Amino acid sequence: MVQITMQGLYSLSRKRVEINPVLTRAAGVLLFLVLTCCGAFVYIPLPFTPVPLTLQTFFVILSGVFLKPKEAFTSQALYLGLGAAGIPVFTGGIGGLARLVGPTGGYILGFVGAAVLVSFLMKRVSIKEKPGFPLILGIMLCGLGVIYFFGWLRLSVYLGNRPVSAFTLGVLPFLSGGVMKAVAAAGIWRFTRNKEGL
Repeated sequence: MVQITMQGLYSLSRKRVEINPVLTRAAGVLLFLVLTCCGAFVYIPLPFTPVPLTLQTFFVILSGVFLKPKEAFTSQALYLGLGAAGIPVFTGGIGGLARLVGPTGGYILGFVGAAVLVSFLMKRVSIKEKPGFPLILGIMLCGLGVIYFFGWLRLSVYLGNRPVSAFTLGVLPFLSGGVMKAVAAAGIWRFTRNKEGL
């Protein structure tokens, strides 16, 4: 017969539940893989450009906020790999290598670099006790800049080496929306930090 005492109950209540860190990291990778896939189905085609407006870039930079660089890389590399293998996870429910060599392929390739850069920079500023909102916003914008840069390069080649046209069609129309996504991602970071009492 097990004798339960008040002291025993108190000791049990004070024990922290140990969570396997490997499972935690795997869950984070899976979560942002799924979110990036879902973001591909939230898109608005624009009549004047082959590049649609999507929610993916928001989840890409957000993955860098919550995941370590290796996990951030893995989540976006898996997304790219699934799409390249033909699974319909790219914008509009399309898969295959054709999308990667098409006009929007550069943006998808940029997802990997953006997630890693944001994660790396977030890890560097985490040593500060209270990094300011402008600094975090700047990091989010750097991540978006990586996506736009790779997208611009690929679109320029696709258009016949026309960098100005590629910028006009593939970057300029998305800057204001990108800033809004960066502000939202930085706001989520600040909210979670406040919840942690930091």
